[in-house]
Amino acid sequence: MKKGVNKSKPKGTKWDKDKKVKKSKRFEEDKMRRRRAENKRANAEARKERKAEQAIMEKVAGAKMVGFRRGMLLVEINGEVEKRALIHSKKLEKRILELKIGDIEIKLFGKNVKLQNIEGFEEMKEQLMWELEAIL
Repeated sequence: MKKGVNKSKPKGTKWDKDKKVKKSKRFEEDKMRRRRAENKRANAEARKERKAEQAIMEKVAGAKMVGFRRGMLLVEINGEVEKRALIHSKKLEKRILELKIGDIEIKLFGKNVKLQNIEGFEEMKEQLMWELEAIL
């Protein structure tokens, strides 16, 4: 038995156009699927980084500024007072010190932490500015 021509399918250029439309839809769906997979991966990495950063910030919350001596900041961590060097830009000047005092950093738990994130910063702010003006 010989197969006949299907009467319901489009013929010629109409069939060609339909085929191209289906192919472009398939490519578009594939592209969207790849984009969603990439977004999931990027979001998972960002979540992991935020979680690690949050763990460090919880540790930093336990640190407290105690004083300032000989160019070193005294920080109380878990009941022990430790000296930490200040990390700041070489462009730091006396005239902009008041604006940038919170952006100065110290190294805590392997990360540079801004002074404004450490407990006791507001009480020590005036003393820090006075001491840093003498250094700069």
